[in-house]
Amino acid sequence: MTVRSFAAVTAVVLSLFAAGCSADEPTGPPPPAPIGEGPLRLTDPCTLLPASEVSVAGLRPATPGPARNDGYRDCRWVHGEEKKFDHQVNVTVIASAEFPTVQDNEAFAVDTMSPGGREGKRLRYQGTAGCQYVLDTAPAERVSMTVLASAGTVEQACALLDSYATSMVKALPAGV
Repeated sequence: MTVRSFAAVTAVVLSLFAAGCSADEPTGPPPPAPIGEGPLRLTDPCTLLPASEVSVAGLRPATPGPARNDGYRDCRWVHGEEKKFDHQVNVTVIASAEFPTVQDNEAFAVDTMSPGGREGKRLRYQGTAGCQYVLDTAPAERVSMTVLASAGTVEQACALLDSYATSMVKALPAGV
């Protein structure tokens, strides 16, 4: 290899390296892989409970579950001591046509609630202190918030859900 061709190869390599380190590169983690076709297909559910609400409520992120590749994306926080929390909050984006319709059954009773003016289904769990809000955002897409109280009643879980769900609805992307 001549000095001239070595210099040309070096120049090409250096220009590629410089292009790879340009200021145009995004910083931070890559966006999530799309799920479904609805307006929340790229939404990180951890952004649907604003950091200010998490801080004021005294919540902390929970150990994430395994990555899922089945049309569900979720985020979880807990409240209370490290090994003994009193309630857990889950926010889930669901993009699955197979997600069942919400109706009364042995596991929960269904009524409606309208946090932030968005009417959705509220599921009052039977046999466990839990309450869930489900909002359809597209024909095969939903966002859900669940509060499970390890120490308390269904009424207490639903009261917590009422307070958190308004913040979640307000955090939905514009147009959703």
